[in-house]
Amino acid sequence: MAKQDYYELLGVSRGASAEDLKKAYRKLAMQFHPDRNPGDKKSEQRFKDACEAYEVLKDEQKRAAYDRFGHAAFDGPGGTQALQQLADKSAAQWMEYFALLSQAHRAARAFVGERVYWVAAEKAKPVRTGPKVGRNDPCPCGS
Repeated sequence: MAKQDYYELLGVSRGASAEDLKKAYRKLAMQFHPDRNPGDKKSEQRFKDACEAYEVLKDEQKRAAYDRFGHAAFDGPGGTQALQQLADKSAAQWMEYFALLSQAHRAARAFVGERVYWVAAEKAKPVRTGPKVGRNDPCPCGS
């Protein structure tokens, strides 16, 4: 089932101010609050929908995303479901993940460093040396 447009649900225009949104939300919240309508599932659902709409529209960034993409901004990959999955991971899982990344990084650096060392050693040529000159000996070039 398609979700109702948040602006229509709150009964405001797309250009409504933050104050107008707040007034419309409070009016609906009072009207459909579960404590005022005990046992009425429709009222409870309308209350939840109004809360959801207000949570999105009161935040400027979320509102801009909703205006641009509609409900798709908060569903599917990159939306609230993806964020919830990230939040569900425990701290231990994240620490394990970053430890593995760190180990892989160190192993890659060691491999690259070792490879460079051996390539340099293979390509090294013997250095031609001249006569041995002591510290106090005159220069063999005559200067």
